[in-house]
Amino acid sequence: MIKSVDRTEGVEITMNCNADAFNWIIEFVKIKTTGDDRIEEAMIQGDGFISNRLKEDMLSEIDYELCCKMDDINNQNCLNILVTAYFLQLNWVYTKVWDYYFSRNFSEVINSCKISLSNINQVIVKDIANRISDIQLERLEERKDKFLSNVYKSRIDQKIIM
Repeated sequence: MIKSVDRTEGVEITMNCNADAFNWIIEFVKIKTTGDDRIEEAMIQGDGFISNRLKEDMLSEIDYELCCKMDDINNQNCLNILVTAYFLQLNWVYTKVWDYYFSRNFSEVINSCKISLSNINQVIVKDIANRISDIQLERLEERKDKFLSNVYKSRIDQKIIM
């Protein structure tokens, strides 16, 4: 979290992630924060009060805009967005991407992935092992980077710990 930076000041960020995924996440976060700002402004105008109906309508509008943005996710960019959201510690974005796209299209995303997954964060591998079904796991094709072996290992480790 960046603190004590005025809105008029620039912020320099050095990133070690996919630039397209980073830009998508920035746009996604802007939708949420802009919507939250509108709700806050409505509360200020209402002397600290906003009707439940108006707040629900505004939240629905935010959700709709977020869903529209989620439609930009596809098999080629999903994993980059997921990994970048995790890297940036944006858990709510990570969860939304997982729930909206990755969980339903897991095997297609992994099987169409052209980059090596050998260095993917082990927390993400554990999360994958926890969240995917046996059927989804069986649909994965063996990769040169041993990603499938890592998922199986993580699944076995979790069962041993239980």
